Amino acid sequence: MITHKVHRHEPPVTSKPVEIVFEDEDILVISKPSGIPVHPTGRYRFNTITKMLQRERGYVVHPCNRLDRMTSGLMFLAKTSKGADQIGDQMKAREVTKEYLARVVHKFPEGEIVVDRPLKLLEPRLTLNTVCDDNDPEGKHAKTIFERVAVSEDGKTSIVRCKPLTGRSHQIRVHLQYLGYPISNDPIYSSPDIWGQSLGKGGHADFKEVIKRLDNVGKNAPASSWDHPAPHNKGTMLTGELCPQCETELYSDPGPNDLELYLHAFKYETKDGEWSYKTNIPAWASNTNN
Repeated sequence: MITHKVHRHEPPVTSKPVEIVFEDEDILVISKPSGIPVHPTGRYRFNTITKMLQRERGYVVHPCNRLDRMTSGLMFLAKTSKGADQIGDQMKAREVTKEYLARVVHKFPEGEIVVDRPLKLLEPRLTLNTVCDDNDPEGKHAKTIFERVAVSEDGKTSIVRCKPLTGRSHQIRVHLQYLGYPISNDPIYSSPDIWGQSLGKGGHADFKEVIKRLDNVGKNAPASSWDHPAPHNKGTMLTGELCPQCETELYSDPGPNDLELYLHAFKYETKDGEWSYKTNIPAWASNTNN
């Protein structure tokens, strides 16, 4: 008998449970906690939604919609090919409307605000996206509708309802930054240490400098955000030490900017009313006054 042992180092994730919203023999609808990737990628393997469900519940499922690691909320997971086709076809045909909640900096304006600006991936290594001109060949059409829900008592943050009409990567996060109201704890798009005091409003920034600063995050500096500035914050970064067994570079424990993002997929429903699912409102979205 030949045995192989693999020594791995995997980043920690939140201990919040995966909540079941709906289940039948074909699909599983869950509320995904923030900070957990959907499937194995990069340094993550066991600490992923699909592996957790397989290990803890015996489910072998396949994602029907995409949520970033830091985004929480509704996810559709197919248990059978029938379930995958049903949900997948409806989403590809744009028969499903999506509603997100976000907590943003400052007092968001009243009324409905529509952002119809194309997006492009500026730096793949950092998953950095930005708005671009309509005639940019790398740009992809993106449109989002925003509406203020509530303002915090001190007026420093707002809860905003976000309805993406397209499904681009980081679409809500970048469109909010473009308006000048980025998500308050967004380590990529809301940090004054990365973007300066303008926080990238209007899509204006020295992107060479932004990329340089973001590239240093997790290496020599922890992640920072408008809510949790780097000088007063601890977080994941290289410690300068090596694992005595495999000589892998070791990282420090995660901080407040590493495990949670104030962006939550709150409600999905079909336009014809065939089905509708929603989650509980997260704690960070309920601690405000209308």
